[in-house]
Amino acid sequence: MVERRFCTPNVAGSIPAAGYISPCTDNGDYKERQVNKRNIGFFKVSVENVKEKPDEVAAIFSILKVLPYWVNCHLDLGEFEYHAMCDQFEIVEIGFMAPEYQLIMKSEGGKIVSAEFKKRKSRPQ
Repeated sequence: MVERRFCTPNVAGSIPAAGYISPCTDNGDYKERQVNKRNIGFFKVSVENVKEKPDEVAAIFSILKVLPYWVNCHLDLGEFEYHAMCDQFEIVEIGFMAPEYQLIMKSEGGKIVSAEFKKRKSRPQ
């Protein structure tokens, strides 16, 4: 098994391009991997779920490979609005607004069985 860790190549003056991270393996092989493919969107999670079930929320983020880049906390509405990157989201061109998604999860016996995003109606441009 090859251990993976994120680092930059040991080259003087080498700076990875924005939106890229450089994973390296113990054998010294470096590859550039694009993180931001503009698969962006936003979704909401209730404050109650975040406070009472933080491990489940973290597990869902891990399962769906969600990378939040902005979080709005609307305590008056009782929700967190996560703006994130996720492979399940559609690619959004520069200049267009990110669509809203609904987080749908199924659990059995207190364990999360599946989770997915469903796109909601488009926001006005």
